[in-house]
Order: sequence, then structure tokens, then C-alpha cells
Amino acid sequence: MVRKPKEPSGVPPRSALRPSRRGIRELVLITLFQLEFRPNRELDLSQVLISTMKGLHESEETDTSERLPELPERYVRFALELLVGVRSKIQEIDDVLQSFSHVWTISRIARLERTILRIALYELIWITDIPPAATLDEAIELTKIYCAPEATSFVNGILGNIYNHLEVLRQRGEAAI
Repeated sequence: MVRKPKEPSGVPPRSALRPSRRGIRELVLITLFQLEFRPNRELDLSQVLISTMKGLHESEETDTSERLPELPERYVRFALELLVGVRSKIQEIDDVLQSFSHVWTISRIARLERTILRIALYELIWITDIPPAATLDEAIELTKIYCAPEATSFVNGILGNIYNHLEVLRQRGEAAI
């Protein structure tokens, strides 16, 4: 069962089934969060994504006989790129996270925050057509929706430090990883 997002400041939660990059990030967050509980299993990630969409669709207050909404191909590609990318680069992502979360080990960072950080880091490092500011804003918004209030400053601080470091590396012409 997927946990429904809380409603910060009276704002209704966003739907992960909405065809937008924000909706796709939310869908990928929920999917990756579920995979945190079975990290070593080999899975067909496209099937896991579809299963997550079905679960979200059925949990909404709609007629469950309704067809699952179809996402435009570009959003399906984006979702799979994030999902497969984060899973395939998880060690490199976690190494970066560990080096910037001086006090916390990766295992001590709450699963939701860790998953949000992983998605944002994957976007910052490996997806070049998304402006970094958009990636950072979306990560903070997901944190506000799904995490405890104090998590926002934690995620923002870590991502801000990583972003600044990546910018220095880019200016020098050095590789991010």
C-alpha cells in the first residue's frame, strides 16, 4: 500500500498520475521508495512502474474499473530514465551523498529523503537537458509533500552544497564523477 502524501499548508497533494515532469518525479519517488524494501531483487523496472501506477490509480477516489491513464511517450521515457538511471548509478550517487552528508551515514538518512536526494543527484549529474534550478526546486517540493518539515532544510542543504561543488567542477572542465 502506497502512503498518500500529506497536505502541506492546505495545498492538495499532486497526483503522480498527472502527465508532467513533476508528476513523473513523484511516480518515480514512490516506485523507488517501494524498491528500498527489496533492494537486491532483480526486477523488470517497467513492470514495477506500471504496478505502482495501478496502485495509485486504484487508491484514488475513482471508479476502479476506469482504465489506467496513459502517459505520453516522452513522460514514460523520462520515468524509465530516472528509475533505471538511479538504480544503475546508486553506488556512485550514494558515494556523493556520503561525502556531502558529513554527520550522517547513508543508512541513517530516512528512506524518503534518501530517495529524493538520489533522484535529484541523478538529474544533476547525468541528465543535461533539465536546468539544475528545476531539479532542486522539484526535490524540495517533493520533500515538503512527503517528508517531515525539518527534512526540507536537510535536503536543501545537501543538494545546495552538491550543486555548488558540481558548478565549480564544470567551470574547471572536470567530470562530476
